[in-house]
Amino acid sequence: MKLPVVLWLCLSLLGCNTLPQVFVNARYLSESQTSSIVAQLEYAGFTVETNTFEIPSQVQHSALIYSPLIRDNKAIQKIEDVLAQLHWSISTVQPLVAGNQWFTRNSLGLFLIPDGIDLHNNTAQQDLANEYQSQHCQISAKIRLHPDNSYQLLLAEQPKQAPQALTGSWKITRYPYIEFNLDNKKRLYYFEVHTTTEVDQISEIQIVELQPMDNYTLFGDCTFIFGLRI
Repeated sequence: MKLPVVLWLCLSLLGCNTLPQVFVNARYLSESQTSSIVAQLEYAGFTVETNTFEIPSQVQHSALIYSPLIRDNKAIQKIEDVLAQLHWSISTVQPLVAGNQWFTRNSLGLFLIPDGIDLHNNTAQQDLANEYQSQHCQISAKIRLHPDNSYQLLLAEQPKQAPQALTGSWKITRYPYIEFNLDNKKRLYYFEVHTTTEVDQISEIQIVELQPMDNYTLFGDCTFIFGLRI
């Protein structure tokens, strides 16, 4: 019995395309770095997707994590050759899993860490970009730090009051110090970053706290906190 033409074509395509899908973690990459890496991998025949997920704690340097089910055993070397042409080197190559990120079937994950990035210590802009909740004060406030160096400050003097939204820019002046600049305002505000680790019944929690370096009227007595399970 002959297979329908459409099914035959599908099976033929699957048989020919044996290269694994590549998931590139671009959390610490610039747009130009990401574009160059994706373009070269696609030119080499790979299907590529990018993400900016949190880097698993087990990954300390540039790494390639692959599924043992990949159909082309030469794919890993092919990827390393492509990266070498772009002056990237891979420190770790390991199978199956990195933290809570699993790579199954015909796929692999590529974690590229530029020089100067100190992973898992919240010293990079990308790691501090989170939503922080106020504590130790009577007002309700949140600070949302965005990766593009913009931020929102949401203030509500009463629990049920609609928050006042203020916007501006932020930057790391010299870790652990952060500078906040409100839009159309000349005054600058400075915070210090403190990190601690707590443990509950489920897992460890990394706590990042932003502490004002002066008694700023705008922030009252607030400090701002963010927690991440690790």
